[in-house]
Amino acid sequence: MSQLHSELFPQKRWMKVFAGLRRRFTKGPARLLRVRETLTLGEKRQLLLLDCGKRRLLIGTAGNYIAKIAELPVENTRSEGART
Repeated sequence: MSQLHSELFPQKRWMKVFAGLRRRFTKGPARLLRVRETLTLGEKRQLLLLDCGKRRLLIGTAGNYIAKIAELPVENTRSEGART
């Protein structure tokens, strides 16, 4: 590679361009787990509404503890978007 070429197009720049193109044109695996909503209840305590495949779960967390509170019906609407 000539010195002029390496000065005009540094290797790091090419790597960034390639990584951006790869992210844009390749599709990763479909995710089965999605956080729909979170609600902070206090220090280290949260409620999470999760979609897990075709299931919707209400999860409670506190410190190192996690518990399934309820399994809720899934609404089949197209306008439903992820909210966090």
